[in-house]
Amino acid sequence: MNWIVTLILWACVLPVVPIEYFLMRNETKFKKNIAVGVTLPYEARKHQDVQRQMDQYIKELKWVSLFLVVVSVPCFFITKISVAMFVWGVWLLLAVVLPNVPYARCNTRLKEIKTANGWGGRSGEVLRVDTSLVADGKWHSPWLFAPAVFLCLLPAFWDRDFIWLYIMNSISVVGCWLGYRYLYRNRAEMVDANQDLSQVLGRIRRRNWGKVWLYCAYSMAVIDLAVWLLIDKPAWGLALILLVSVLLMCAAIRIEFVTRSVQEKLTGESGKAWYADEDDKWIWGLFYYNPNDKRVMINNRVGLNSSVNLARPGGKIFAGFVALIMLAVPFMGFMLDGVDSKPLDLQISDAVVTASYGNSSYEVGIGEIEEIRLYDELPEGLARIGGVGAEHLLKGRFRSQELGNLTLCLDPHSPPFLMLRTEDGRQFLFGTREASVTENVFAYLQAESR
Repeated sequence: MNWIVTLILWACVLPVVPIEYFLMRNETKFKKNIAVGVTLPYEARKHQDVQRQMDQYIKELKWVSLFLVVVSVPCFFITKISVAMFVWGVWLLLAVVLPNVPYARCNTRLKEIKTANGWGGRSGEVLRVDTSLVADGKWHSPWLFAPAVFLCLLPAFWDRDFIWLYIMNSISVVGCWLGYRYLYRNRAEMVDANQDLSQVLGRIRRRNWGKVWLYCAYSMAVIDLAVWLLIDKPAWGLALILLVSVLLMCAAIRIEFVTRSVQEKLTGESGKAWYADEDDKWIWGLFYYNPNDKRVMINNRVGLNSSVNLARPGGKIFAGFVALIMLAVPFMGFMLDGVDSKPLDLQISDAVVTASYGNSSYEVGIGEIEEIRLYDELPEGLARIGGVGAEHLLKGRFRSQELGNLTLCLDPHSPPFLMLRTEDGRQFLFGTREASVTENVFAYLQAESR
């Protein structure tokens, strides 16, 4: 089973490489007079030095992407999950950071070329365009998100085992609306003196921004319905959840590229006269730093995404928090080792069966036990409701296609497992990492029941 977990881990992150490659390669196309984070005039688009730097940037980006793919291949053969997760986390950090190195290098060189040629914003004639075919700039009503909240909570009327999942996902839908409404900064997409063009770009950006959050909201609803309807078929439920996640990612990527394509087409003739230039506020074209801007969240200049203002205390705190999370990801593997190292205990004292792990324990009175069994393998269709589901520890509430609801405290790789059913219908499945201990407890309970 370890190779399956490893395969799933890498299947989740390997698509990062082609996605990031094509997104960052797309930066070489001029949108709003910007390429690789540098604002340049129209005449610079065909300039020999600029083109040379673009070609060099693409070449470096290809080599970085190839390196990331090649170094991931040996990782598929790591069988220990904790080590695999550590390597996986380190690779993910590299995949996020390394492609930005050629970007920052190209950005620096283009700024040098820009300074050497004396390129900068200039004043010129104000142009007009027809905006009659462009959608208005109204915000989506929160009622568009309301059905998703209802669908998330609908399974809770029949399935109380996963009620906290349904509640949390419904709260996430509300969060999607808040993210749509308040993480976007309604600032004019100023490109040049063409005011109508700025309005068009702003409307398109906000409309596509709303699509992404709506898709996220209704994906939450589909996931809750999948958990509910396929509760006894966890493999099918997991497959559907993965499918929804893939479709959501594809939709978000498509919207990003559509937005960039529109920005490229609408600003294809810009930069011949005066044009907006904020390069001095973007470090390497990646990080926004503007002490005169009171906003914490700001729109990226190109595409659909948002960023933070590192000149504001809130921006520093947010960026630091994200960095700490990213740095902590590789050490999840060591956390798993800590889970595996704690002992599992099963004992009988004072007419009570006690299964314990660390500081937590489960007790069942011998007088309450109605049925005792010993299993050599776990029941089929086991799905976690609440608790821990690690490689060497299953603890908490679970549901089995074969037995129904169960309370577990065991190592799934250390059979046998002691099953206890009480008079009031509760079911427990206990185990230790020493087969003889579990077998002795089973023998003692059998003798007591006669």
